[in-house]
Amino acid sequence: MKTTKLLFLALLLSFPTFVSAQSQYSPSEKDKKIAAQFLVETRNKSSAIKNNFEADISRIKFENLLDANRIKLDTNFIESKRMILEAKGFVKKYKKESTDLMNGIEPQIMKLDVEKQYKKGILEGFRQNHKEKIHEFDKYWAIQEKIVDDSGKLFKILENNKKAWLVKEDEIQFLRGNAEVLKAYNETITELMATVETLEAYLKDSKSDAFSKSVPTNEELQTFIGN
Repeated sequence: MKTTKLLFLALLLSFPTFVSAQSQYSPSEKDKKIAAQFLVETRNKSSAIKNNFEADISRIKFENLLDANRIKLDTNFIESKRMILEAKGFVKKYKKESTDLMNGIEPQIMKLDVEKQYKKGILEGFRQNHKEKIHEFDKYWAIQEKIVDDSGKLFKILENNKKAWLVKEDEIQFLRGNAEVLKAYNETITELMATVETLEAYLKDSKSDAFSKSVPTNEELQTFIGN
């Protein structure tokens, strides 16, 4: 079978939508500016996590993990194991950073130097969306973790059965008499590709695209700071 390059897709972090409570209260221009600046700074942090994650994944060339010619040169799987181990570490690291960022938003809102009623509205808007957004990026990281785990399983099959396969014409080809090994390999790579497709579908359906921008639009700011 042809070896498909693994697409370790870029992170698009979900970010909570802030909606001020409906009331007759009109915040001051000073409070609006403080709130808007807080939103921009927090989204910048979110964007930084995304960019750092992408940079680390790109640096280890994880997208080439399943390239047959790369595997051919990696006779003892030292490089492959390193790539998988590093990718697993990146997922763990940036998942924690994402979690810390999300969990730190409410305490930061509490510290905003704005009128009490306005702060209450910001908190209400944040809390309405917080659980949903936490679920979104938990799901994202679970998918990424599975991609790395499935990759590890795939290379364990290859490592444990070195005499059952070879690289020929840019493909991993299994020799006759190794039906069980081929079956296990095919099942694992099919599961891996299905996980990648799940990630693609998640990112396509997710509303997180709007939150990947480091600076919100005027419309988004108006939603946040009120009219």
